[in-house]
Amino acid sequence: MDDLMDIRFRKAVPLVNSYNCMLLSGVCDQLIDGEMDEIELSCLLNLRNLTFKWQLIKGEAYRFCYMLHMIAQTQDFSKERRDYWIGHILAVVGIKKSYYSSHYKDPVNTTNERNTRFVRDLDDIFSHWQKKKISL
Repeated sequence: MDDLMDIRFRKAVPLVNSYNCMLLSGVCDQLIDGEMDEIELSCLLNLRNLTFKWQLIKGEAYRFCYMLHMIAQTQDFSKERRDYWIGHILAVVGIKKSYYSSHYKDPVNTTNERNTRFVRDLDDIFSHWQKKKISL
């Protein structure tokens, strides 16, 4: 995508407000190696400049992919914009698009206590957003 399209897309990305990032940061903390706050999460999700070096804990990439997929489902993106948004975030955290495509549903398809808790936590967050009609 050329630079002009990149600039237009970034302006068109709906902002993930800080309240939503605060809710999501607790789940995200389980996946990230290092200390990250909702401001850095907001920067990542809103395609802004980052000061935090995103590094996933080994073995947590598929859960991050699921979280990203769930967030993308709440956005009113065209397919092109959704693919660009997901691709940009995956590049920042070091996940290949082919990995994402193959594993983003693993937490719901592979039942274990940790995945069940992770999926339930995300479902609770998204349910809260829907009840409060808080847009991502």
